[in-house]
Amino acid sequence: KDHLFPIDYMKFNDNEQYVLDNKLADITTYYEKMAGQFGTGVAYIDTGWDEYCKILEQMGINNIIEVYQASYDRWISD
Repeated sequence: KDHLFPIDYMKFNDNEQYVLDNKLADITTYYEKMAGQFGTGVAYIDTGWDEYCKILEQMGINNIIEVYQASYDRWISD
């Protein structure tokens, strides 16, 4: 298997898909908003990074990471 992240080959079970369906869109929207703010200087990484990470955690980013990790682990073991 090549060493690129296999996003096109990822398969999710019903529980994993539920997590993605209920959290990923909001997390992506927040990430894109903050990337723009950090990139343009509206928000400052030096003072805003910890709060940004805290909000992502509250939104369930760790659940998203777990879902992708579980799917990747299944893919890599095939």
